[in-house]
Amino acid sequence: ELKQDDDAVRHWFNHWIATGFTGIEATLAASKATGRFCYGDSPGLADICLVPQIFNSMRYALDLSPYPTIQRIHKACMALPAFDLGHALGEGWNCVVNGDFDSEAGFACVVATDMSAAMGGPPPETMT
Repeated sequence: ELKQDDDAVRHWFNHWIATGFTGIEATLAASKATGRFCYGDSPGLADICLVPQIFNSMRYALDLSPYPTIQRIHKACMALPAFDLGHALGEGWNCVVNGDFDSEAGFACVVATDMSAAMGGPPPETMT
């Protein structure tokens, strides 16, 4: 256990989230492949990975104003029912990993299941 107070934990999380977002923002903003979503105009794995980090940044009150492309993509993702169902701050999560509920995996499980069905494929039978 780290035995750090809440301010130290928030500072640590925000440092690493901001470090990652700075690189991601620069890449997304410069790429011709970036569309409505991280890669083009359809959601994909990059978007599924990005959205939980947005929730982490909100949880630790990181200023997102330096990341307009990330914010725009997040807004586009959250307009889709598949992402909204997996919203980390809401209800309706339905994922069990190794017998225990796992919030990070829960988000990915809900989104992957809904997106698979939305894209015409069968929903995954198991997500672990």
